[in-house]
Amino acid sequence: MLQRYAEKGELPRHAPAAMARQIIYLILMAFQDTLLGRHVPLAASAEERRQALADFVGGALERLLPSLQRARL
Repeated sequence: MLQRYAEKGELPRHAPAAMARQIIYLILMAFQDTLLGRHVPLAASAEERRQALADFVGGALERLLPSLQRARL
């Protein structure tokens, strides 16, 4: 998907590979952080933990990929 944006000129041509790796690391580290319970109450349910993770990753991706957000509008 990132390669398509690069082909349209909305991302630098060298960006897709690095960005894909950054996104994967971001998701993996956010998941591990959530599993460790650093940003959710200890008594949080699995669904609350999933939602906290989804909120964090969604916000991070919006900041990481602002040009993609504008392109979708």
